[in-house]
Amino acid sequence: MLFSKLILVQTSLAFLAWMPHHVEINSFAQLLMIFRAMRPLRIYTLVPHIRRVVVEFFRGFKEILLVTILMIVVMFIFASFGVQIVGGKLAACNDPTISTRENCTGIFWQKIFVTRLEVYGKDDEEMHPKILVPRVWTNPRNFNFDHVGNAMLALFETLSYKGWNVIRDILYNRQGPWAVVFIHIYVFIGCMIGLTLFVGVVIANYTENRIFAFLVLLNSACLVVPWNVEEEGERTTILFSVTILSAIINILFAVEIVLKILAFTFAGFWQSRRNRIDMLITVFGLMWIFLHFFVALPSSSSKPAPQAKLKTFTYTFGYIIVILRFFTIASRNSTLKMLMLTVVMGMFRSFFIITAMFLLVLFYAYTGVILFGMVKYGQAVSKWVVFFGFFLFEINRRDVLNKICVHVEPKNGKWKLMYF
Repeated sequence: MLFSKLILVQTSLAFLAWMPHHVEINSFAQLLMIFRAMRPLRIYTLVPHIRRVVVEFFRGFKEILLVTILMIVVMFIFASFGVQIVGGKLAACNDPTISTRENCTGIFWQKIFVTRLEVYGKDDEEMHPKILVPRVWTNPRNFNFDHVGNAMLALFETLSYKGWNVIRDILYNRQGPWAVVFIHIYVFIGCMIGLTLFVGVVIANYTENRIFAFLVLLNSACLVVPWNVEEEGERTTILFSVTILSAIINILFAVEIVLKILAFTFAGFWQSRRNRIDMLITVFGLMWIFLHFFVALPSSSSKPAPQAKLKTFTYTFGYIIVILRFFTIASRNSTLKMLMLTVVMGMFRSFFIITAMFLLVLFYAYTGVILFGMVKYGQAVSKWVVFFGFFLFEINRRDVLNKICVHVEPKNGKWKLMYF
């Protein structure tokens, strides 16, 4: 504490004695200015309550780091799943009339929306202002699921509830309603449960079963590229290599199961619930190896068209097994197992609370339809800010509360804002 005070005083005196008139970027003078900017941090040492908060923060830094690692694991699982189901499928042409990449060439007239006022000729095809722009086939501006890195970045941003509805809208428009389930499950588990239940939980360092953990991580790294038929045309060698590596790792897991049965006998092996789950996933892994490498791949070379659906099934079955294998890490450590059980039991015990909240939201939805029906569209209000779908779910997070209050039609009566 005394050393930090001495450093701050010395740097301040040195800067005042020097007092440069021009400070270059990345210079020593700029470094002194940064040290001077740290002077307000001395309040931490002067106020006991603030000092206690800082001390407790650094005392629990290890636990905070482990909680962060656990959240990264959750993000990696959902990112891997997102890469497999929508990787490379979210790109579209900036011309809404073009639906295929082959036709996304040339230029087109792009309308310009410069005002929200109802000016003359606003919606007229001939009079509306527009410019010529080139057609471009590109991903959404803020995110994509083309590889695990970008997918984890997109999911990390949704942890603060910012932008997840944009991801939901694009998934719905490009892949259909089934893809929306993916992002809602992540928001429910990763945000509502994860950040609420994981904070404050002390996680023991995962030091045992390191060889097993390394194989699981190596097996999960095989999902770095999407496992689907479309990738065979672009990255045939890489896709075949990662599937071969995953098959070898699955065989090693099968050898582990056999050694355990020989050591404990089958009756002793079967008594453990963890062993039964490992054996089930291993059997599924061996089934995938047989179907993919001995049925789908040989038959696709002779009859490519009829076997495309079989290869799609084997790729999907394969990456689901890899993701399920990743969950078995939690069963290898008592603290991680306790944490996962806490999450599962928390979901089970909160079922009635969630049901009660759903009924309350349903009541407000009915009331909203009666009072408003629909608000007017605005520049900052999306098509989802109406009384259907998940609008009231977003109101619970206060993302669009201010927008909806601003865009309520005056004829509906501002007194109805008490509803919100």
